[in-house]
Formats: sequence, structure tokens, C-alpha cells
Amino acid sequence: MSTPEAPPTPLPEDPEPSDRPERPERRRGRLPAAALAVLGVAALVGGATGLGLELTRTPTQSEIKAAGDRELALRWRFLTAGEIFPATVRYGNGAEGKVVPGEKPKTARRVGIAPAEDCAKALDPAPAKLLVQHGCRTVLVATYVDDSLTQVATVGVAVMPGSAQTLAFISALNGQGGPASGQGTGLRAQGFIGTPADRFLDSGRQEFGMRADLSFRYVIFMTAGWGDGRGRVAAAQVPPEFMFAHAVLERLRTRFAEVDDPCGQEGVSC
Repeated sequence: MSTPEAPPTPLPEDPEPSDRPERPERRRGRLPAAALAVLGVAALVGGATGLGLELTRTPTQSEIKAAGDRELALRWRFLTAGEIFPATVRYGNGAEGKVVPGEKPKTARRVGIAPAEDCAKALDPAPAKLLVQHGCRTVLVATYVDDSLTQVATVGVAVMPGSAQTLAFISALNGQGGPASGQGTGLRAQGFIGTPADRFLDSGRQEFGMRADLSFRYVIFMTAGWGDGRGRVAAAQVPPEFMFAHAVLERLRTRFAEVDDPCGQEGVSC
């Protein structure tokens, strides 16, 4: 008996043609990249224009004032010790050591600049305690001699955190009599070996003074005496002959005065 042959497998029919037109192959990436490039250039141009306008615009009065406040608060950091304490100071017999008309000016000379001192150690205990309580940061100290090289003055600049603390300190200090009240307290003496001030000690301090800058960011102290090691004598026996010390004190006060163009100072941007 013969085996029947298997029927032939039908071939698949051709697919019917579609009525929709064929879609062309997409050019991937080229059109979006070009668009992004255009947008990127536009963004850069816009950003650069905005930055240019920001950099070239005139600062407002509030911005100038804020810049001035920052500059004054940090001036003690930007200035060198030699810029804070000038090598020489002219003085005379007028008020605050000013030179009066017709008078030959004299010269006070700086003999040394000490390292920045801790607020708790730069002054006698009572005023030092008040300084610390009111936020004193540090005290910058230098010593000067008069034209004859016989009188000595140590000056100190106390850096305060702000005007409110400075005013509160001054009020509290005045309640204790103040450094110029004859109590014999205030800034401590700073002698320098090998100079006319090497024998200037706390026991020889004869006169004290204090000023604040107009913004009340700094308190400037002064103490003066003789360079020969003599001790303190009664105030009634001392003629007013430490005019050079007052001139140095006033010079330091004006060194920390406000400036007309704070935006032009070092370390300041408006």
C-alpha cells in the first residue's frame, strides 16, 4: 500500500499594499542640535548682557553705605601696622597737640609696634573687664617718644564689634570714672628694649586718654609718662607737657575716619 503524498504547503500571500504613503527615514539629532545651539548662543548673549549691565551700573546709596560700613569694620585688617601707626607725628602746644600759628612744629617718633594684644591684658583689670564684656576683639599697640626723647606714650586701638557695643562700653567706663579721671588706670605701658622707652613701666604712667572714632567702631587709648623710670607723681605737680601723646591719639582717631569713596578702598566691592 503506497503512502499518500502530503499536500503542498501554500506560499504566503503577498501583503496588500498600504494606502498610506511611506514615511521618509528621520535624520536623527541634526535638527534638535542646531536648535539647541541657537538657544545656547541666545542664552549666553542674554546672560552676558545682564552681567555687563550689573557690572557697569552705578551702586545705590544704600549699597555704598553698606560697603563703607564693611570697609571701616575691617580696616584694621587691610592696613599694615605701619599704616595704622605712622612713623612720625607732628605736634605743638595747641589743643590736642595741634601746632599753633607761628609755632615751630615738633615731631613724635614711633619706637616700636607690639604684637596684637588680648583685650583682657592690654588694659588694667577694671577697664579690660569692661572691654571683654562688650565684645572687644583685639587691641593694637605701639609706643612713641616726644621730640626730646624724654617722654613716652603707649597708644592702643581696641577693635570693637559695632557702634552699639562701643557706646555701651564708653558709658560703663565713664561710670567708673574713665581713664582720664586721675584714677591711674587705663592702657598698660609698653616699653621697647634698646629705645628711649625701655624703662617705661606701668608704675610710671602719668596721664591717660581715650577717644572713639566717629563711627564708634574703634576705641583709641593713650597712656604717657617719662622714659627715665620715675614713678607716678601727684597730678598737681605735673605741668601739661604730654601734648605729643594727645597729637598721636588724635592722629589715630582720624586714621579710622570714614572715607568719601568706600567703593574705591582695598577689599571693598559695591
